[in-house]
Order: sequence, then C-alpha cells, then structure tokens
Amino acid sequence: MQRLKNQVLQIILFSFIWLLVICTLIGGNARIELFYVWKLLAISGIIGSVFGFLYPYTWEYLTWSALFNSIVMTGVNVVAGYVSLYLFSDILFSFILPYWWAVLLVTLILHLFMYQFYRRYENRKIARQLNRLKD
Repeated sequence: MQRLKNQVLQIILFSFIWLLVICTLIGGNARIELFYVWKLLAISGIIGSVFGFLYPYTWEYLTWSALFNSIVMTGVNVVAGYVSLYLFSDILFSFILPYWWAVLLVTLILHLFMYQFYRRYENRKIARQLNRLKD
C-alpha cells in the first residue's frame, strides 16, 4: 500500500506540472485566478487517484474477470475524464459532452485491447521467472 501511496503523490505532482505547462502554452501571458489553480489541483488529484491507485489496485490486486475489470475501469475513466474536463473548461466540456457514447465505446475497446497485451506480458514475465527457478 505504501507503493500505491507514493505512486498517487508522484502522479499528482507530475500531472499538476503537466497541466501548468499546458495552461502556459495555451494561455501564454494570460493571468489566471487563484481559484483556477485549485481546479488544476483537483484535476491532478483525480488523475493521481485514478492512475496511481485505482488502476494498479484493480489490475494487480483484485480478482475480477478481465471483462468486468475493463467495464468498471472504463466507467471510472470516462467519469473522471469528464469531471476533469469540466473543471478545466466548461466550454470544452459542453462541446465534447454530446459524444459521450463514442468516448465510452472507444475507451472500452482500448481497455479490452490493452488488457490482453498487459496479461500476455505479465504471463511471459512470470514464465521467465519460473524457468529461472527451475534451472
């Protein structure tokens, strides 16, 4: 659990820096309100909790089926993405919201596709470790 805690904090920090770079590139010398910095911190917290805790915990520690993992994490990912997008820009959120079904479908397909590669990689890694123990 300590590893997950460290991952969350690292991802929050790096995503906050990443968001500041994006805002700097988009906004240039524009001034932002202090409340917007809190929004960026909230977005970083969402990113950190999803990618630093929920993904590793779901894929490494839970024993759900691959399909159920993919469906649950797709829902979490889409909701977190839309909440983050709303915090970043409500105009951009209202522009993308009508395409929620396409976002959901693409995210589900990518989760299923990437899970197959991840499991294949993990199985090969475990097989190599077992073969080393056998020798």
